[in-house]
Amino acid sequence: LVIEAGVFGQTDEDREFGLIGTKQRMSGQSVAVLGDHLYIEGGQVSTWVDGKQQFLQDDALELNKTLSMPINTKWTTKDVKLTEIPYPDGMRSVMLAGLWANERTKSVYRWGGELHRKEKFEMGHETKLHVLETDGKGGGHWTSKSLPQSVSSGEIKFSSFGASTFCDGRGFYIGGFSSNSTGDYRQDEMTTPGVVTYNMDTGDLSNTTSPTAVTLHDENIWAGKAVCVTAFKRPLVIVLGGFDGTHRSNARDLGEPIVYDASPASPKWHSQQRATGAGDSIPGKRFSFCAVGAQGKNGTYEIFIYGGTIKGDKRNTVYEDVWILSLPAFRYFKADVTSTTFPRVHLACAAVGRYMITIGGTSKDNPDKWEENDPFFKAIGVFDMVEMKWTEDFDPSKGDYDSPNDVKKWYQKNNVDAYGFYDDSIRDLFIDAPSNSNDSNHNSKHDSAPLGPIVGGVIGGVTSILLAIGGFWFFRRRRAQDEERQGIDLATLQGQPAEMNAPHGGSDDNLKVPSPQKRTSQLVEAGWIDTELDSTAVLEIESTGLAEMEGCTDQNLGDNEDSDGPLNHRAELA
Repeated sequence: LVIEAGVFGQTDEDREFGLIGTKQRMSGQSVAVLGDHLYIEGGQVSTWVDGKQQFLQDDALELNKTLSMPINTKWTTKDVKLTEIPYPDGMRSVMLAGLWANERTKSVYRWGGELHRKEKFEMGHETKLHVLETDGKGGGHWTSKSLPQSVSSGEIKFSSFGASTFCDGRGFYIGGFSSNSTGDYRQDEMTTPGVVTYNMDTGDLSNTTSPTAVTLHDENIWAGKAVCVTAFKRPLVIVLGGFDGTHRSNARDLGEPIVYDASPASPKWHSQQRATGAGDSIPGKRFSFCAVGAQGKNGTYEIFIYGGTIKGDKRNTVYEDVWILSLPAFRYFKADVTSTTFPRVHLACAAVGRYMITIGGTSKDNPDKWEENDPFFKAIGVFDMVEMKWTEDFDPSKGDYDSPNDVKKWYQKNNVDAYGFYDDSIRDLFIDAPSNSNDSNHNSKHDSAPLGPIVGGVIGGVTSILLAIGGFWFFRRRRAQDEERQGIDLATLQGQPAEMNAPHGGSDDNLKVPSPQKRTSQLVEAGWIDTELDSTAVLEIESTGLAEMEGCTDQNLGDNEDSDGPLNHRAELA
C-alpha cells in the first residue's frame, strides 16, 4: 500500500508527496537494503511544522510502521513513493535497533532498540527478534522468532546505541546500553559489553565479551558505528567513533578504528591506532553519526562518514562534514561539500550503488531539536559518492560506485610504506605476507614495492619491471652476441607488441604493454629509472627484455600468492 497522506501537520503539498511531509524532522531510524528496496524501521517523526507544534502532547511521535522505497528506478526526493508495512499486534516501535538484511531468505531482522520517551517494558512484554519477510515488491509481513534461554535469563541482553552491521551471514550488535526501555525490566540503564552475534543460517545467538578486545580500557563502546568489509582476505567489521564507558567525556578518536576479524573459526579484535589524513587531518571525535561502505573498482574500500555530534562547553556541536576512510591505507579524505552544509545527528544511512542515502537526523542535539524544518524533502538525503556532492536525484543508471578522484590519485602516488598500518597483525588482514620460499623472485610485497592492483597499479606487478631492469645487461650483452653470430634484425623485435598473460582467466584486452616510450616515462616517474640514464639503453630494455618475457605467467613472476584477493589482481598501467 502506497500512502498518499502525510502524518502530522501536512499541507496539500505534503499530501502530494506521500507519507512523510516535506518539512518534518525524523530521528532514530534504522535502515537496511534488500533486493530492490531500502527499508526504514522505527524512530520518531516531529510534530512541528514551520515553527508550530501540531500536537501539544509531544514534540515527536513514534513511527509505528515500516517504510520502504525503491532503489531500482530513478526518482527524486520530491516524488519518491514510500510504501508502508504495518506492525502485527504486540510489536512495538523502537529507536536505534539493529537491522540486518539476509539476501538468502529475503528477510530483514530487527534486534534490540529502545522504546520512545524512556517508556519501560513490563514483565512478559520483553522485546523479541522480529523478522520482516519481504515480498520483493516493497511490502511484506512481520513475524517473530523464539530466542534461546540465554536471552530470557539475561545472559544476552537487548540494547540500544550499539554499533550494528550484517556481515558474512551474521548480524552483529556491538556494545550499547540495556535497560527496562530495551527489554530488561529488571534494571536501570547499564552498559552491555561484548558482541552479540546472530547466525542467520543456524539461528545461533552468542555474546562474545573480551576485556582486551571490544573494550579498550575495560570499558564498553556505545554510540559508535560498525561497517562490514568483505573486500579483502577475511570478513572484517570496522568500528568507528562513539564512547568508551558511560560518560560522554570519553569520546573515541576516529583516528583509532577498531578492526574485528569476523572469521567464524578464529574471530579476533585488533586495535588500529593510526589512521592518517592530508596534513594529519582526520575527523573530529563524534558519536551518533552515520557510516556506510563501498568497494572501489581497483581493490580499495571506502567508508563514508557523515554528521554526528560531540559535547561542547556550552552546547553540543553537530557536524555537517563528509569524510572518507579508504582501506587498506587507513587514509582519511575530506569531501568538499562546504557549499551545501546540512548538519545532522541521530540519522541512518545506506550505500546503494554510487549513492549514500540518508534518513532522518536533526541539526541540534538538545530539547528544541524538533522545531526546525528539515531542508531534505521527507527527511531523505542523497549523496553522490563518486562526484562527492549532495543531490535530490537518485538514478541507478548512472553506474556503479568507483573511488573518488582524490582517493585514486593518492594511491597512484604512494606505496604500502605510506599506509597507516599500526602493526603487522593489521597489515596481514589486508595484504598477504611474503612467501617463505628461497626463490629470489618471492620478494616481500608490502615492504617497498608499489601495489599494482591499487588504482594506477603497475601491469604485471612491480616484480616484472625489476626483472627487466635486473636483466638489462644480460639482454644487451646477448643481443650483441646474437647479432654478431646470427645477424638478427632487432627492428623485427621492436615491431612486436609485448603482452602479459591475463590472471585467472581474465581478458587479455586490458593487459597490453604500453609503447617503449610510454613505459620509459612511467618508469622514470615512478623513480625506478634515473632520468640521466641513456634513453637508447632504456629502449633496449623495453624492446628486448619485456618482449622476451612475453610468455611469463604470474607464477613465473613469483608474486601471486593467494591471488584471488582484490589486492593481487593486475590493473592496466594508466
